[in-house]
Amino acid sequence: LSFYVWSPLAAGLKIDVKKKKITKISIGNNYEKTLLKLTESRVPELVRTYVKHVEKKKKRKKTMTWKKLKALNGMYADLLLDLEAGNIELSEHLPYFFSKSFENIVTENAIKQRIPKELIWSIIRQESNFDATARSWADAFGLMQILEKRAVDFLTQTQNVKVEHVTPAEMYDPNFNVNVGSWLLRENLNQFSEKLPFAIAAYNANIEKVKEWENRFYKNGDYLDLIEDITYRETRKYVKLVLRNIEIYRTLD
Repeated sequence: LSFYVWSPLAAGLKIDVKKKKITKISIGNNYEKTLLKLTESRVPELVRTYVKHVEKKKKRKKTMTWKKLKALNGMYADLLLDLEAGNIELSEHLPYFFSKSFENIVTENAIKQRIPKELIWSIIRQESNFDATARSWADAFGLMQILEKRAVDFLTQTQNVKVEHVTPAEMYDPNFNVNVGSWLLRENLNQFSEKLPFAIAAYNANIEKVKEWENRFYKNGDYLDLIEDITYRETRKYVKLVLRNIEIYRTLD
């Protein structure tokens, strides 16, 4: 996603900058551009007001435009509102919320797997929040929350090593864990012709399910439409948050 050249007048907005309020809104066809720019302004009240206004005015919530708006809002507005609740200045504290820990490991695997390092950091942030000792109820381990079966697949397919089990110590090891997670992301990207949202969804759900969603919902080439049609609520939110993370990591370079 990128920010567009934009003006309040073109979007039908009249903004009281001093009071940080939208005083007038006329709905046009610039939902995406407007929401992105309001989010970029880092004034959560504006984002909230705009989204609520559109929700009120657009009764047909199943339209493509509504789904795009909702997807974008999920990617960006939640972070701003969370930060607002803690009365935190976004620009000053962003690096603390979006760590670049394990930089050498991440960079090495990004190069090896031909994927953006921002993608790896974004997955780690959502999966474990950089806790190398994290273990889920589903027995997913470490930074990128790797299942033992996937680690076995990695060793079999990339190292030609036939094993039935991988020890918890190996699964927790940041080097091995990120090796496996990065390889899985590359496999997902290969499966979906480099379509990033699909690869992210498959990391959270599975490839077969995402192919089903692709066949059912991906009709007009706009991935924002697909995101809101994902039938797993957790995966739908996960994709939005990881995409948001990627954009924020890019701003920190």
